[in-house]
This record gives sequence, structure tokens and C-alpha cells, in this order.
Amino acid sequence: MKSVDYLLSLCSEKYRDMVISADEELLGTLMEDGMNDQKFAYYLSIIATLEDNEKHHELAGMIYHFHFNWVEDAYSMAFFHYWRVLELQDFSNYRSLNEFISISKEPNFSLIPQENLDLVKIKILELKKKRNDEIREKRLNN
Repeated sequence: MKSVDYLLSLCSEKYRDMVISADEELLGTLMEDGMNDQKFAYYLSIIATLEDNEKHHELAGMIYHFHFNWVEDAYSMAFFHYWRVLELQDFSNYRSLNEFISISKEPNFSLIPQENLDLVKIKILELKKKRNDEIREKRLNN
């Protein structure tokens, strides 16, 4: 048995397949069910860390951000998972970078270090410049 399988076995069977596939519908399902077992968020966070992919980290970040936001350190955990998504994308996904900046404006995310925000802003500017250069080059070649 893999360690992630053990954690999955601790999750309610109702949610297990959604966790495995990192289904974004899990957030709505948890809200509809009024699910408030904070151990679930903890297990999901560990699973995301073990799986270490964008989808699982995004899901864990959303769960802490929008559903288990009453848990101590929820916003720190959401930040951790959202930041890991950016790292896994090598800070090259324009949409994700902009979403991160939007999230950072929420009062509960004032915990995000300024140096992290500065890095994201620089990456956004670099991607804009790259895109503009590509457009300019394409126009010149046509």
C-alpha cells in the first residue's frame, strides 16, 4: 500500500474518487453537504503534497480558501498550495499568475510575503513582453 492510498482510505468513500481525480466539483459537493471535518482538509493537503501536481495543489488551495477557511492557518495552507501550483508551472502560466495577484488582494492573504508578490509581478511583465515580442515578430514576418 502506498502512503497516499492510506490517506485516501481515511477519506469518506463519497469523496474519494473526486480526491483521486482532483475534481474541482469537490468544493461544491463539500459545501452542499455541509462537510466540516477539518481532518479532510488536512488529508487532502498531504495528498496534494505527495502527488505534487497542479490539479491536486489547486484543489487543496481552493478547499482551504473557500470551504475550510475557518481552520487555523487555512490561508497559510491555501497560500502554500497556490504557490506550489505556480512553482510547478515554472511561473509561466499567465492566468495563474494573475489569479494569484487577485487572491493576494484579499485581506486574509496579507500574509503573502512582498517578495513573492514582486516575483509574480515580474513574471507577469516578462510574459507580457514575450507575448508582445512574438506578436511584433509575427507582424514583421508577414
